[in-house]
Amino acid sequence: MDTKIELIAMSAHELKAPLALINAYSQLISTTSLININMQEGRFMEKISKQVGKMEMLIQQMLDAAQVGQEALIYNKSSQCFPTFLRSFYADMQLLAPQHELILVMDETLHFPVFIDRGRMEKVLINLLINATKYSAEGSKIIVSCSLTAAGVLLVSLKDEGVGIASAHLSLIFDKFYRVANTAYKCGGLGLGLYLANNIVKAHDSTLQVFSKEGQGTCFYFILKSD
Repeated sequence: MDTKIELIAMSAHELKAPLALINAYSQLISTTSLININMQEGRFMEKISKQVGKMEMLIQQMLDAAQVGQEALIYNKSSQCFPTFLRSFYADMQLLAPQHELILVMDETLHFPVFIDRGRMEKVLINLLINATKYSAEGSKIIVSCSLTAAGVLLVSLKDEGVGIASAHLSLIFDKFYRVANTAYKCGGLGLGLYLANNIVKAHDSTLQVFSKEGQGTCFYFILKSD
């Protein structure tokens, strides 16, 4: 295993235990102090919970990256109607982007069975959504869509109205640990989200593609074939 990846995997495992305790104690405070807790304290607890969630996601990305490096990601694929899956997951996605206008665009009658790992595909959408929220202003639109193409495949996309990506970086954003220099200091992360999303999409016989212009937003998309 690559030395950098091995160090990240070891660190991630070490971080899981204390983070679990922080989460447990914060939940205990919330439940035992519910009657006496004031509004400001409630907001503080919400912030703690939100940051714990972010840390948990970063740790999982670190572990997933280590597994990808070892080609050890396990996929449990089954036949799923992708539009049905996307509709059911849409509510969860809204919770991850409360400061944005998340729009789902899809033909309600569309039925398209695919052979996917539902949990892994959720991670793809989550990583793309988190990326969109980082690089677009609060209140802006994020559009998630899926449609049947003339070629008979399903086109899945997520488009934001954010800062966009310079053409010089487009071929590099799926690399492990890559961060665009002029925005990295503003937005947290390890540069693993798009790398992991692309690897998961590849395991579903597709490739994550991107179209972007500086100042005009970014659109990530991939296709899925029917099973």
